[in-house]
Amino acid sequence: ELAAALKENSTLTELGLGSNLISEFGVRRLAAGLLDNSSLTTLHSNQVRLKNAALRYLALVLAVNSTLTDLDLKDNK
Repeated sequence: ELAAALKENSTLTELGLGSNLISEFGVRRLAAGLLDNSSLTTLHSNQVRLKNAALRYLALVLAVNSTLTDLDLKDNK
């Protein structure tokens, strides 16, 4: 699963998830993987229709993970 792969990853620097519908549970799992990731600098999450609860998980990641510096959230309604 993606969350487990992100925890173990040490080479991936950019991930594009744009235009994929991701559930709140999916974002929570993604966030769990990103909390321990030290290589990903850019996450494209545009047009994935994130809701407020899901955005809170990503905000937590940004507060903890200093490596992730570019988060694309365009066109999430």
